[in-house]
Amino acid sequence: MIKPLLYFIALLLIFNHPLLAQKNYETGYIVTNEGDTLHGKIKARRDLQMASSVKFINLKGKKSTKSASELSAYQISNTTYHSFPLVSGVQNKMTFLRLEAAGAVNLYYVEVEFSDTETTPALSQDFKTVEPPQGIPNANDGNNLYLNRHKSRDLTLVERSFFKIIIQNFFGDDQEIVKKVNNRTYRFDDLKDIVEEYNQRHPLPRE
Repeated sequence: MIKPLLYFIALLLIFNHPLLAQKNYETGYIVTNEGDTLHGKIKARRDLQMASSVKFINLKGKKSTKSASELSAYQISNTTYHSFPLVSGVQNKMTFLRLEAAGAVNLYYVEVEFSDTETTPALSQDFKTVEPPQGIPNANDGNNLYLNRHKSRDLTLVERSFFKIIIQNFFGDDQEIVKKVNNRTYRFDDLKDIVEEYNQRHPLPRE
């Protein structure tokens, strides 16, 4: 009887070990809507319901779940996420968007991960299907990419089929970029390069 009892106790210790309990948590910080920055460990949700919450363990070991409506941002693995309202069904739902390029213009990406059973996920405003993301995607309809002006809460959805028109309107103050789009030097897959070129030529004023 002793050996089975010891085996059972060992299993309990293993599955309740704090290191295992914190599996998939990463070191980072969250930023509340009030502007407070709290450091700790974060486990992000990137499922098909869209990333609407994160699990957080503060420096004292206290666990909590923070929704995108409670936070303005969080960062893990040197990657920043900001919360924005996106249309989900018939209402706006606060969702974390991954920041891909930052400056006078920001580029955001709705990031999801796929389980073994999830093959044709629905995503974003019109619930089109997309391929599993790998950085900036180059083989989808573009319904998960958004542009945004510095300090603005307005998002511009970048759709592949309307790419040229969207870029001409959004970057109308930079004729060099408009020219490169018109002569097809820049295409949809070059969206991050477009944003980075614009930000380099239009740096933010020092605060």
